[in-house]
Amino acid sequence: MKIFYRPFWQATTSKWYITFTVIVAILITPFVYFATHSLGACLLLLLIWSLMCFPIYFTQYFYVILTDDQLILKNSIYTFWYKEYFYKDITKVEIKPSTNIFMKVHLEKPRTFSGTYVIDLVAPVDYDELIDCLRAKGVVVETAGLDIRFSDRNKRKISVISRKNDTNKVFRRSFWAACNVNSMIIPWVVGSIFCYFLMIEDGIDPSRLLSFYGFLFLGTPTLGVLTYFFVSEFYVILSDDALILKNAICPFWTKKVFYGDPVKLKIIYFSGYTIPYIQIIRGARRFAWRYYLDRVRLKDFPAIIDYLREKGIEVHVKGMEYFK
Repeated sequence: MKIFYRPFWQATTSKWYITFTVIVAILITPFVYFATHSLGACLLLLLIWSLMCFPIYFTQYFYVILTDDQLILKNSIYTFWYKEYFYKDITKVEIKPSTNIFMKVHLEKPRTFSGTYVIDLVAPVDYDELIDCLRAKGVVVETAGLDIRFSDRNKRKISVISRKNDTNKVFRRSFWAACNVNSMIIPWVVGSIFCYFLMIEDGIDPSRLLSFYGFLFLGTPTLGVLTYFFVSEFYVILSDDALILKNAICPFWTKKVFYGDPVKLKIIYFSGYTIPYIQIIRGARRFAWRYYLDRVRLKDFPAIIDYLREKGIEVHVKGMEYFK
């Protein structure tokens, strides 16, 4: 069995249509509130807007499964929606671009409706392999316009293969899994929006937020929260010859330490919602910059520590029991 599937957020529909829909909703909602002064009207608008757009978008999330004797097209959102075709019953398959990429299956016994599915969950780098697999099963495949629309798909495939063959060990978790995002950024954003609407509800002029006192009591804490967030977003790369600390938000902010350098490392974690940090200490210095590793999963720290020690680096750890 061969499955051609990519993550939800890598689909074209997710990157463009859903993103555009969310941005439009964010921009329109304040105007509706100013016109109606009703949170209920805003929620109703969002509900109607979502029902108009998302059910249609979700019809495009098909992926492909090839078994020994069947071609299966399955929707990842509407999981009950799938179609199975035996290779022997197929006369032709079309894989062609339109506003998105679609697959149309033609059968020996004509039907009033030929199955046409948007296969947005199949990555462009997999198109050639999918086509070759279908042709190997004796299926005629037409790909008119595919080479024009996705002319660089082989370059992308080479890039993906090179990343897979990369010997670097990267310890990085997603943005939404970071502690600061869940415990600080999201509550701060939601709280700020809620307070803003409360001000409008109570008849307070929002322009007062731009005054000196508005900056003092709102802008200063926001600046502090964002600064702490930016400096905490480091993750770890272990190459063959060096330890690399890289900031996920500001990728130009990196720190590289070769395993042969005369340094010692301190990795400290106080448990709970605190963020583990690493210090690189050179010589007799008592103080060193703290690189907060919020993008590294706690369960990955023992592997990182063991690897660094194998490379001959002196590593002092505080809070090791919490990593386990």
